[in-house]
Amino acid sequence: MLSATKLSWYTCKKLAYTDRYFKFIFLLLNMLKPCGKGHNNWSTWTSTNGTVHKYCKTCRQERAKNYSQRKKNTHGSHTEKEFQEKLKQYEKCPSCMRLWKDIPNSKGKARYKITEDHIIPLLEGGSDSIENIQPLFYQCNFKKGHKNYQKEKNQIN
Repeated sequence: MLSATKLSWYTCKKLAYTDRYFKFIFLLLNMLKPCGKGHNNWSTWTSTNGTVHKYCKTCRQERAKNYSQRKKNTHGSHTEKEFQEKLKQYEKCPSCMRLWKDIPNSKGKARYKITEDHIIPLLEGGSDSIENIQPLFYQCNFKKGHKNYQKEKNQIN
């Protein structure tokens, strides 16, 4: 039996018929390695441009659990009705300025395009009240991550 390292070089040299196939094999072989925290529980997701990304399921579950705990422990809350009323105040995404009607739904099972963004992230002590929520295009929200753009704007001025 070949080791994972020898198998990866062998596969890359002998089975790389197409660039796409090569990337797929390389991704699979990289999934044999544990993540930075030592877990070996990988899965993949495909971005809107077709790029396949890998992630550690165990680490993702830990992040989701931490987020849920932060949300539970924060002050304030809002309802879906309050968010829908707030959404009516916006004709377009405040980040990229694209009209809601021009934004495609996300790919995959969820099929969403508008997300609830915490202006001041929960990680930085922001609340879950409707005053700290804004609608964002899902890609803008994912790019933003845990950044606090309001704080960055104040530092510039």
